[in-house]
Amino acid sequence: MVKYVSFEKVKTEFTVLEFRGGDETIKVKYYDVPVVSIEADNEADILALIAQQPVEIKCTEITRTDFVALTKDTTQTKRALIQINDVFENSVNALIDGIPTNERLSWDKQEAEARAYTADTTTATPLIDSLAAARGIDKAYLVSKIIEKADLFSAAVGTLIGERQKQEDEILA
Repeated sequence: MVKYVSFEKVKTEFTVLEFRGGDETIKVKYYDVPVVSIEADNEADILALIAQQPVEIKCTEITRTDFVALTKDTTQTKRALIQINDVFENSVNALIDGIPTNERLSWDKQEAEARAYTADTTTATPLIDSLAAARGIDKAYLVSKIIEKADLFSAAVGTLIGERQKQEDEILA
C-alpha cells in the first residue's frame, strides 16, 4: 500500500521540522518539494508514522494525481526517469551487441524486401539477392530467416518499450 502526504516545512530557532521516519518495513521517499510517498504492507503502519509527525508541519494525505503534479519536476523524478531510460538502452544494446552499425542500418530494407517478396515473388529484392548470392544460400530460405529474426527482434524490443513505458507511467501518471 502507498500513501502520499504533503506537509509544511517549519523553521524553528534550532532546526527545521519536516516529515521524518521510515525503516525497512515502512519505505519513505523524499523529494525536493514538501511531499513524501510512504509504502508499507499495511495501512496502519503508514497512519502511525503520519501520526508521529510534529503537528506543526500539518501533514495532509493527497491523491496520487496531486503527488505526481507536485513531484514531476523534482530531481528525484528526473533521476528515476534517466535510470529507466538507461536500463532500456542497455537492454536494447544487449540485443544488438556485436552487430555492426552499417549492417543494422540495412535491417529495415531487408525486412521490407522480405515481406514484399513473401507477398509477391516477382518483387525486386536487390539487397536480399546480393546477400543470398554472397552467402551462397537460397533466397527463399534467407527471406524466411529475415522475417523470423525481424519478428523476434520486434517482439523483444516491444517488450522492453512496454516495460519502460510502464515504469514511466508509474512515476508520471
